[in-house]
Amino acid sequence: MSEWWTYRLSDFLLFSPRAYYRLVEIYNREIWPLQLPLFAIGCSLFALVRRRDLFAARLVAAMLAAAWLWVGIGFEWRQFAQINWFATYVAGGFVLQAALLIWIGVIKGRLSFGQVGRARTALGNGLILLGVIGYPILDLAFGRGVAGIGTFGSMPDPTVAATLGVLFLSSGKPRWILLLIPILSSLLSGAMLYAMQAPDWWVALVVAGMGVGAVFRRSTPASESHIR
Repeated sequence: MSEWWTYRLSDFLLFSPRAYYRLVEIYNREIWPLQLPLFAIGCSLFALVRRRDLFAARLVAAMLAAAWLWVGIGFEWRQFAQINWFATYVAGGFVLQAALLIWIGVIKGRLSFGQVGRARTALGNGLILLGVIGYPILDLAFGRGVAGIGTFGSMPDPTVAATLGVLFLSSGKPRWILLLIPILSSLLSGAMLYAMQAPDWWVALVVAGMGVGAVFRRSTPASESHIR
């Protein structure tokens, strides 16, 4: 029996890259044209996070919760679990994130948007842009075709990126409990894509790193007055 340190990450991959990308294509065809309203919802995040009222903040939380719920059930549980048993547990994490967004952002109203620093604004908008537009462009650039595009609200990575972007733009220090699952999801995705030898494996890890930075950063004086 080989020693454990002789194994590569790809040795633990439960499916072939071809099977995964084929599954994504089938999934996209099955849910079409759901991607169109999901794209519109993703674009609306840019406008909603600029509003200061509680209704807009609750609407954003509800939209993100719906996206996480759909990805968890529609993709991870119904589709990905067919070739990867671990996706069942990932689906549970996505459903839990949806529940947290509903509880914290919609019911309790603790997600708010106010004035934040330039760095946070740039990072937040950049992550939303990555989730809504960047990931589809990357998929096309790496030859996955229109049928293989991952979009916000339909696939994990774009949904995670846009969610972290929204949390970067929220007033004060983002609540770590809302950051934990997106960070773990990005780490798992980066590891999976690396094992699949996908050229864009590093993107998910960069997103995870930015999420970790958000957990440990300190609130700036300009944002503290907008926490409550």
